[in-house]
Amino acid sequence: MIRIAAPSACAVYKAEGEEAEVVAELRPGDEFAVLDLSGGWAWGYRRLDHRVGYVPQAHLVRPDEPE
Repeated sequence: MIRIAAPSACAVYKAEGEEAEVVAELRPGDEFAVLDLSGGWAWGYRRLDHRVGYVPQAHLVRPDEPE
C-alpha cells in the first residue's frame, strides 16, 4: 500500500516506538510503501531510497485522501 506523509514531516524508526533509532525522515508528500500495519505502526520503506523502518500510522494518509 502506498501512503503519503502528511501533514508534517515525521521520522522513520528502526523499530516500533519513538525511542528507537531514527533511520530516515519523511517530508510532507513523501511516499511510504506500507508492508504491514500493527499496533498503530506502519512497517515498510521510503520510496525515495528504500530505507526500511516504522512510521506512526497516524502520520500517513492514502494518496487520494485530503491532508
